[in-house]
Amino acid sequence: MRSIKEWYCLLHLICNNGNNNTGTIIIDKVTEKNSEFAIEVSSQKHDGKMKLTGTVKDNNGNPIVGMNIVLRGTTSGTVSTLGGKFVFESDVNNGELVFSFVGYNAKSISF
Repeated sequence: MRSIKEWYCLLHLICNNGNNNTGTIIIDKVTEKNSEFAIEVSSQKHDGKMKLTGTVKDNNGNPIVGMNIVLRGTTSGTVSTLGGKFVFESDVNNGELVFSFVGYNAKSISF
């Protein structure tokens, strides 16, 4: 199993490869203390804009509805919908998305 740092580096490479290919990364289990959730993210860069789509699920594989997803240092963000799905679009080509929800420790992914 890859470490969180390895996933961050891989996601950074996928998102900043300079072309319009879509890359997918799955963080199988991001674990900290007794709260655990998984994040699946696909990234696409087009015309200078970054589009990140994905899902968030609890440790039983159930979607988490209402997960807050915010670009660190800004007020830009979104919330996961039914099925734990989310879409985040930004003019920023690199940054850090912070995932937070009541009862879970916040996690972040750099892109």
